[in-house]
Formats: sequence, structure tokens, C-alpha cells
Amino acid sequence: MKLETIVVGAKLFCVFAGTSLLTLQTGLGQWSQTEKNPTVIQWVMVVGGSLGTGLTATGAFLSNAFGNYMDTHGTNSPTTTPSGSIIRA
Repeated sequence: MKLETIVVGAKLFCVFAGTSLLTLQTGLGQWSQTEKNPTVIQWVMVVGGSLGTGLTATGAFLSNAFGNYMDTHGTNSPTTTPSGSIIRA
């Protein structure tokens, strides 16, 4: 396995886990000052929202990573000026 693949996989995991856990903590924070625990429906909503947010962030990360890969390795590499600046079509 290439080092680049391992790095992208590690970053992908961090983006998903970090976003999901932050959203989960924020969602559960509303019960921090009460003596009642969240109901099953509330747990499903909070956990589902956390996973959805994590997947959305993961999709954005993968889209950006793939775009960067295509810019450097794709068949339609960007045009550059003599000074090395990239000209986007």
C-alpha cells in the first residue's frame, strides 16, 4: 500500500471521527443540566445527526482530495504558465 493512501485514509478517519464526535457532544450537551436521560428517539436523532454530519464532511474531504489528485495525476492536468502558475479551465 502506498504511503499516500495511508495518509489519505488517516485524514479521512480523523475528519469523520472528529466531526461526528463534536456533533454528538453538542447534541448531548442539552441534557447536561437535567436529571433526565435522553429517550431512545432522542438518542436515534442525535446519533443519526452526528453520523450524517460526519459523512457529509467525509464526502467534502474526498471530493477535495480527488480534485487535487486529478489536478496532479489526471489526464486533463491543468495548464501552467511559464512561471509555474496554474491556469484553471
